[in-house]
Amino acid sequence: MVTARSPMVLAESSGEESVELRQHRRYRLSAPVSFSWESREGAVGTGEGHTRDISIAGVFVLTPGLIPEGSLVRIDVNLPPVTAKGQPIHLRSQGRVTRAEDNGFAAIAPIGFRMHFHGVSKAAEVV
Repeated sequence: MVTARSPMVLAESSGEESVELRQHRRYRLSAPVSFSWESREGAVGTGEGHTRDISIAGVFVLTPGLIPEGSLVRIDVNLPPVTAKGQPIHLRSQGRVTRAEDNGFAAIAPIGFRMHFHGVSKAAEVV
């Protein structure tokens, strides 16, 4: 089940107006994720986890272990079929880790997510 999540708003500690940091609405979604990353210093790694929320240009991935902020990350999100006889859907993207937390990381993918369907030629992929 996907539910809308209100954009995050942070208030300035000086009492000034709140500042909106996200440009796109995030949707709460728990879906399996696999990813690989490379830090700015050249360290590399791979991992698995689940999405906490997702937007058209970003995702928060719940996973153990810290990934350095600024790392380049390649993400594959695996969604179940939309219909009982349908094929699974894979969302793929590449972006940068913008926030690292003990339970996961946030990444922004300026190119958005690319959809891949099993059994469909590359020419038919949706961008």
